[in-house]
Amino acid sequence: MTKSCDRKGRQKLFFLHLGTTASCCKAYSEPLTAYTDLAQLTAHWNQEKNQLDQGTEIASCNVCWKQEAQGHQSYRKTATATEKTELGDHIELFMDNTCNQMCSYCSPKFSSTWQNNIAEHGMFSGVGRSVNENFKIISNTTDHQYWIDQIHQYIQQQPAHTITVKLLGGEPLMQIKQLEKLVEFNNDRIKKLQITTNLNPPNNKFLTWLLDHVPANRLMFDISLDATPEFNHVPRAGFDQHKFLANLELIQKYQVPHRFLSVVSVLNIFDLANFSNWVKLNQYEVVWGVLNNPACLDARLMPTQFKQQIDSTGLPDLLQDILQPTKISVDIKLFEQYNYLKEYFRRTHINPAQTSNRLFGEYWNWLTERFT
Repeated sequence: MTKSCDRKGRQKLFFLHLGTTASCCKAYSEPLTAYTDLAQLTAHWNQEKNQLDQGTEIASCNVCWKQEAQGHQSYRKTATATEKTELGDHIELFMDNTCNQMCSYCSPKFSSTWQNNIAEHGMFSGVGRSVNENFKIISNTTDHQYWIDQIHQYIQQQPAHTITVKLLGGEPLMQIKQLEKLVEFNNDRIKKLQITTNLNPPNNKFLTWLLDHVPANRLMFDISLDATPEFNHVPRAGFDQHKFLANLELIQKYQVPHRFLSVVSVLNIFDLANFSNWVKLNQYEVVWGVLNNPACLDARLMPTQFKQQIDSTGLPDLLQDILQPTKISVDIKLFEQYNYLKEYFRRTHINPAQTSNRLFGEYWNWLTERFT
């Protein structure tokens, strides 16, 4: 039986700051040092694609095999007919972890603010091993510039208007020096320059430059936002509402396509009704995601008594599923959640008792009384 995947080899991920690479966003990553150049790496991915076409379940795709074995729709099966036509060559670049925010579910791998905090204050206590594994600071000796040059050469060799370049981080809008080479990529080979951003950099110099120099129809912004702007400072420490709204207005002024990416966790689920209304009122596009790590912040762990108080009217199916009552005992995970959040609030100077969301305050009081 065929195991073919339309994404294999087309979606190329380069975690340059970690020294790793992957053939799609679900595939297992491997060290860049295993390959002499990008030609050798792409040949390896093409070989894997041929193995899939012949029905072989290759190890790097185990995430999909596990999902399919459990009867779920795997990532390889979700590509629509339109996506299969438009996918093309998709290069995703994580340049470094420079970022001014310390989001509740992030880590030193993707936030320099987290890295500095862990270096100064150490790991969390009272949490599972996987949490502190994620907090480890990675030492990377990969030749960063060499692989940027390799990617640049690869793009130059492709037909016109066939490449999508996606910039991630950290916060790409803070990495202007790192991205000078990538700005040169905006030639006739590139059909889309896609940027995943918190839209909250310390200054918007690079954002303004992009808007002035890259045609709007070749730009796309994926904006990370987990709740309505006024409440977003709780799940996303370092958030500046005024800067965010000013930058959002700037993108809209230039008529650049954009959408919101929202990761659903125990810190924003109490505001989802407001967020959903805000999105609908402004006719924004939003893509919802379920938090995978740290697992203790999964909103599904919340007791039914709190889920029932959240207005789920008109919410997407994914959110409806998260709000379903649960009968399982999750005290160990809730204990880990309490320890994680207590430490997160302490390090980010957030007072959970003074948030604007009444139900979240009640939940935090319940959690505190239960485990102190």
